Amino acid sequence: MIRRSAHIGVFALLIVVMSMTVCCKHGAANKPLLVDSVVVDTSTVVGKNNGAHYHLSLNIKTLADSTYRGLNIALIDSLLTPNIVDLYDTVSISPRERIEQYIKSNFAAYKAFYGTVYAEEPQNGTASTDYNLTTAMEYNDDGIVNYTGTVESVQNGQTTTYTTALNINLEQRRILSLSDVVPNPSDEKFIGDIVKHLCKQVGANDQASLESAGYFTHTPPYAPENFILGSNTITFIYIPGEIADREKGEIRVSISR
Repeated sequence: MIRRSAHIGVFALLIVVMSMTVCCKHGAANKPLLVDSVVVDTSTVVGKNNGAHYHLSLNIKTLADSTYRGLNIALIDSLLTPNIVDLYDTVSISPRERIEQYIKSNFAAYKAFYGTVYAEEPQNGTASTDYNLTTAMEYNDDGIVNYTGTVESVQNGQTTTYTTALNINLEQRRILSLSDVVPNPSDEKFIGDIVKHLCKQVGANDQASLESAGYFTHTPPYAPENFILGSNTITFIYIPGEIADREKGEIRVSISR
């Protein structure tokens, strides 16, 4: 009879909260942006022998002012997409507590999956996962805060790197969507501008030759919600595998606003 159990050990856990000041660019806002940083380095192992190893490293910046608590939680959830949104209070919770909840939920799911795998088939060898997230936050010249998270994910030796971008309106205490910036993000002319600039980047003549080069072969061209808002430009970010083969990596396309 196969025993469905696994040993899980957390052999390193460090959560540090640091405060810092991010200076404004000229003409952006009247005062510096006060920022906290939650730094986490933790690992877990499933199985006594040759078990699955999961290392999680986070450096997440949040707004230091307590009046932005709800916005901070929205930022964390947008970056980490935890399965705990409906399970925990999101009004009075702190960013550090939210991140701790994410780690607990994430490790529990990891243990449940790989615990069964290695209890039944320990001969499968070792699964190794490293997930590293580092964030940055700064004003653009319009006073909008650009918030970016750079992820390096290594699974069984295969590395994937990509960026998640959010744009914050501090006065409204919310994350901007693309429709807040562009009246009609699906407009044919707007999408055509993205295609035109991507063609220039990769040396294609038109959409047909762009598809021949391996872009937008499985989906029509579109503008993603993953973008960095500049004073005069919008930079769209497509993560590896989103619109082309994963080997092409992250793809960025900048167009005029």
